[in-house]
Amino acid sequence: MTPWTQSELERLITEQIEESRILDYKRAASLGRQNKQKDELAKDISAFANSAGGTIVYGVAEFEDEAKRHLPERLDPIDRIQFSREWLDQMVDSIQPRIDGLKIHSVPLDSAPNHVAYVVEIPQSVTAHQATDKKYYRRYNFRSIPMDDYEIRDVMARQKHPNIELTFELRVELEVEKDLIPTSFASSSQKRKTRHVLVVRAKNSGTVLAQYVNAHIFVPVQMARTYERFSQHIRRHDDREYYSFYRANTSRDVLQGGSPLERTVYGPTRYDPILPGRSHKWEIELTRKLDTIDLNGLYIEWSVFADNARRQVGEIVVNDIKQVDLRERASGGEHFTEEDIEDL
Repeated sequence: MTPWTQSELERLITEQIEESRILDYKRAASLGRQNKQKDELAKDISAFANSAGGTIVYGVAEFEDEAKRHLPERLDPIDRIQFSREWLDQMVDSIQPRIDGLKIHSVPLDSAPNHVAYVVEIPQSVTAHQATDKKYYRRYNFRSIPMDDYEIRDVMARQKHPNIELTFELRVELEVEKDLIPTSFASSSQKRKTRHVLVVRAKNSGTVLAQYVNAHIFVPVQMARTYERFSQHIRRHDDREYYSFYRANTSRDVLQGGSPLERTVYGPTRYDPILPGRSHKWEIELTRKLDTIDLNGLYIEWSVFADNARRQVGEIVVNDIKQVDLRERASGGEHFTEEDIEDL
């Protein structure tokens, strides 16, 4: 979980982290006691819960310049005496039904003793939530818009269908090329190359088993390995060019072999169901020259199908993806996270 501090909010501003389907910035003036302001607050928070979940930061102002829309400009402190955390919690409780798992973080700001920002972390819900104006909303292109009848029905059916969420991680690690025939000089002749990998985890955050999962991961052509340029389907969207990688929750058992001198024999491909709360991991190897590429303005896009659930789509800014450097693990003293243990 992100440790929400003033430094973290300033990082979002310094690095110009843009608003997205799962991130929204709100000025201090967006909090108010007029009915219109209260309705807008309930509308925005319920829209996140009805969509993919996300985070709203109250106390950060965006640029007014049209060319910099949706980018954070500065901290815009909230007076916690006028609008306390308890007051905000009461406003959130006006959404029906109550959003389980929602968290409100009060972030002290050094501009004055009573200055704060509020970070509201909203989980994706398993039912549809109604705002105070008696309407249902969802997130779309940085905005909260009214939902159609079929969309409301789909959200309310989340308890009946698996819900697959994709998370991404950029890993850099050392790849060791071993000699096929071991010799006394093998250790000195091994070559080590830097390897960049996009790790994709398909997590079933729903309440029912996911039997069949199919995903298309769209990676910017600049990030793909050279050989991929001849083997992957090219997709163009919003003046961006991608390679499409197909992945599914399948696996194959090793029936025989596995050593360098023995041919490996695999069993037939089978689907590995994803239990609620569990994940299936995929890896997409990227160009070895990733460190030399300007990643600004690049996005990873995706499309996911799971059993009889409606198709889900999304995107993430490449620079927002968590980066993990594993090149020093071989030196000992490794620290394994819960996700690492799940991968074993």
